[in-house]
Amino acid sequence: MKVLVLGAEGFIGSHVAKLLENDTAITLMKSDIHTRYDDESYIQLPATRPDFDQIMKANYDVCINCTGAAHVGRSIINPKQDFFLNALNVMEILNSIRTQSPKCRFFNISSAAVYGQPKSLPIMESSEAQPISPYGYHKLMSEMLMTEYYEIYGISSISLRVFSCYGPGLKKQLFWDSYQKFKRNDLTFWGTGEESRDFIYVKDLAQMIYKLLNIDTKGHLLINAASGVETKIGDAVDILLKQFDPQCVARFEGGEDPGQPKNWVADISKIKDLVSMEFTPLITGLAEYADWLKELSNE
Repeated sequence: MKVLVLGAEGFIGSHVAKLLENDTAITLMKSDIHTRYDDESYIQLPATRPDFDQIMKANYDVCINCTGAAHVGRSIINPKQDFFLNALNVMEILNSIRTQSPKCRFFNISSAAVYGQPKSLPIMESSEAQPISPYGYHKLMSEMLMTEYYEIYGISSISLRVFSCYGPGLKKQLFWDSYQKFKRNDLTFWGTGEESRDFIYVKDLAQMIYKLLNIDTKGHLLINAASGVETKIGDAVDILLKQFDPQCVARFEGGEDPGQPKNWVADISKIKDLVSMEFTPLITGLAEYADWLKELSNE
């Protein structure tokens, strides 16, 4: 099987690429905007307007797109840039598959942000998509493009609606910000702490993608990429902080973030029907993340 990972230097893409490299049955090619002179399996992309046609001429069996932005707040500040990264680039990739490698399946990292504020929990793939941020709208646009390219051109694809992904390599979002607050000795947080999320460890997400490679799916498949466990943000932050100081206690001062839902937890019946999955408990995953943060501080 010949597989291309776009965004192979990023948070999710690097974990996916590392896992696939261990499978001798997979011929792996990696691509990103960074420079790599010592890796023959690496293709460098320009940061703007990459030529996906040239890359897709190699006739891949699967293209896994881990490029794009993943920041709700920045999408509100700069919606044009977010559209370029999360919607327009997907169209460019799909069109290159259509013209250069029409038998290639396409996997895209979408987001639970397409659901917005859910009307009921747990969230199913059939739940209504009602984005409340430019990021969510643009991820939904990418999914609509994937449906279009299957219905008209027969390109099969999978949208992985990733919930709250965390783990080694992540330098943004809740847990990274919590660690930065710990270092500044400022444990005051926005919100109430009662908000909830469905956290998935990045290595579990990589395993999910790896196992889906061998499932012969047709059409455009929507999959909740989550653990199916709801955790209050206050509890999650406390678990992480106690990896550094058992006496740490986070303080939540109230308020709401624009574009952010209050509660999330996914129904993961579909992925469980497709592949056998075991999920890393949050306390285990955060312990590994804390170890990575400590190593990073010592460098």
